[in-house]
Amino acid sequence: MMKQVVDYQGIQVGVLIPRDGSLAFMAVKYDVIELDGRSFSSATEAREAVRNHVAQRMDLTRRTGFSSERTFASLHLQAGRAKEIAC
Repeated sequence: MMKQVVDYQGIQVGVLIPRDGSLAFMAVKYDVIELDGRSFSSATEAREAVRNHVAQRMDLTRRTGFSSERTFASLHLQAGRAKEIAC
């Protein structure tokens, strides 16, 4: 089995690496750093964990009105602006 990239809304957030019969998640974005090193039984399970994790972070940001970090929403908007500039 080879490494697999994990995307969230078109943004690469991590890599799954085979380890001891499971898949270890290596975060490449700060927003999912809490999942770094966690083992999953499948890529589907890892992607679901990423979706749930990001949803919880975004919900917390909405409820508190404060975020000390950039969220995926802001990263997604920045990616969209970069595509507009490149065109």
